[in-house]
Amino acid sequence: MTEWAPPTSRYVLKIEGLAGRIEDPEAASRYVGGVYLAEYDPDAYGGRGAARWTEKIEEALTFPDVTAALECWKQTSTLQPVREDGKPNRPLTAFTVTAEPV
Repeated sequence: MTEWAPPTSRYVLKIEGLAGRIEDPEAASRYVGGVYLAEYDPDAYGGRGAARWTEKIEEALTFPDVTAALECWKQTSTLQPVREDGKPNRPLTAFTVTAEPV
């Protein structure tokens, strides 16, 4: 009988699109989905965050499990932890993402 072993996969964050509605069609067209998170700094631009996306999965940030990938997605800026509306400032949550095994 074969013993169970945990999966050895790593995970990446894949953008599926914007999470909400955007008024500017030109800006919306930049986020069509199908790209992977390559770099992320939630404190860039004074806490508004900056991300670099890539079409190449081998250039994507990798995470040891789905939980770690989603924790990155939910990461709050330390410079501006709360938005003007009182909600947590989590820049990546502007996007709908999936954690995909590699």
